[in-house]
Amino acid sequence: MVLAGKLFVVEENVDADLQKIAAKLKGFQSEEKLKDDSKDISLITEIKDLRLIGDSLHGTFIQDQLLDVYHRGEKVRIPTTSEAPFFFVEQAQKQKQTQEQEGRIVLTIMEKKARANNIANQLSKILFI
Repeated sequence: MVLAGKLFVVEENVDADLQKIAAKLKGFQSEEKLKDDSKDISLITEIKDLRLIGDSLHGTFIQDQLLDVYHRGEKVRIPTTSEAPFFFVEQAQKQKQTQEQEGRIVLTIMEKKARANNIANQLSKILFI
């Protein structure tokens, strides 16, 4: 089975390491309350299973969404939950002129392109804004 994924490079001018990223993401949860017809719906976005292993940080981005389904000629809104594994990896790079080790952080999100872009934007807001 093939799973889609997308890579993102964390900007070099951002002063972040995996420990700082883990601290900001740990326990993250947000809730959005919507009113649909006569029902109150709570959509939750959270980060679960966060673990720092060596030079990588693994986790799962979980988000609730409303899905429009047509049932017997009516549009019914059904809450669904999607999960996307992600991981940050710290890579060492050698500078050609100085021969010093400088690291960069790469984010991989295991999801199709449009959804991965959306998740990367949300992670960016959590981490840097």
